[in-house]
Amino acid sequence: MFESRDFLRARWEEKAQDDRGYSTEEEIDKTTTREKAEKIHGVKPITSENDHSELTERKEKYQASLWKEWQGVGEVCGNEVDLKRMYQQVENATLYYLSTVMEHKKDILSPDISADKEEDLGKIRQRAHDALIANLNILSRAFAQRGLDNNWRNVVGLSRQEVTRWVTNVGDFLMRSREA
Repeated sequence: MFESRDFLRARWEEKAQDDRGYSTEEEIDKTTTREKAEKIHGVKPITSENDHSELTERKEKYQASLWKEWQGVGEVCGNEVDLKRMYQQVENATLYYLSTVMEHKKDILSPDISADKEEDLGKIRQRAHDALIANLNILSRAFAQRGLDNNWRNVVGLSRQEVTRWVTNVGDFLMRSREA
């Protein structure tokens, strides 16, 4: 009985090979990792310096648009002292969180960091992140209470990961604006 199944399977493979012109194994070998990535993720990987520069350019445009949107939030605050103060607190919390992330990364790479020190740095970074999210929420609620559009909060992000992504994209612009 098993021999007949094997025979049928082999015959079906021969038939398929005749129809396609190549075997299933050959088909798998013909598909490169890059093609598989394109099919699965729908994104072409970086294959040359030109692709890399195009990706960098798109990222910079995206970061600039996020920064411009954040500046627009500041403009909406206008001359309202409370909103301006809250806006500044968000910016300060953003810079502080960014500095804790950079310090944490720097110290983690140090070969002589103790487990306790690493844990302490992680807690400091997490508290800074919590403070940033709290400040974002306070400003967003203040916008809502005054009847102002607070959709910018969705752009910044609602999850911890989204807020972190926003900080990494906007942080460089924010640091440069403070230096000027």
